[in-house]
Amino acid sequence: MLYRDWDRFKDACGALCRDSDVPTRACIRWRHEAGLLVFKVTNDHKCLTYKTRSTTYLNRFDALNRAMLRHYQNQRRPASPLPDGVTTGGPLPPAAAANAASPVSARAAGEGGADETATTKAKKRRSKKKAK
Repeated sequence: MLYRDWDRFKDACGALCRDSDVPTRACIRWRHEAGLLVFKVTNDHKCLTYKTRSTTYLNRFDALNRAMLRHYQNQRRPASPLPDGVTTGGPLPPAAAANAASPVSARAAGEGGADETATTKAKKRRSKKKAK
């Protein structure tokens, strides 16, 4: 939806970001062939657009963008469901505890390949300087 009034556009953007279940994003473009400054906010279901020929609106665009980023930053992500068999760090069931090997026993058995390669350092090759 194309807005001509900045205050209405700003209020609509705030409402879209606040009420939307899916993430919203914003885009600022300069269309040099038409001489238009375009600010677009969308959530893939609804698209809000503001167009102007005045570059003085760039400061307003920047302020609105910072306000939207502040709003996004203060939101918590919804908890994602864990796959079957994955625990959140609580005590392991007896069967899983018996099958889990400790990192110390894995290193003693020679299975700690990542630790062995971390202790050895590879030498860097240096190119020879060419004589003129």
